[in-house]
Amino acid sequence: MFLKTGGGDEQKSRKLPIEGESRDMTVLFSDIRGFTTISEGLQPKELTKLMNEYMTPMTYVIQKHRGTIDKYIGDAIMAFWAHRCMMMSMRATPS
Repeated sequence: MFLKTGGGDEQKSRKLPIEGESRDMTVLFSDIRGFTTISEGLQPKELTKLMNEYMTPMTYVIQKHRGTIDKYIGDAIMAFWAHRCMMMSMRATPS
């Protein structure tokens, strides 16, 4: 991968390393079983109520337990927890 810096004729390219990293983490994927069938039988306001009744407490529990919500995907939530030793090293790393 190359990154262009500068502007106009002064642009220079420098190579950025692309490499993986191994980390101990816990990942949660959670969704509502039968959501498509359920949602097809609901009016928009009912569906919004259902989603709020599910997403709000799930979000609270994840955050209460120091999880990071990566994304909401329709009716699904993806969250992760870094293991304690990784959290300590992340805090010690200057930004």
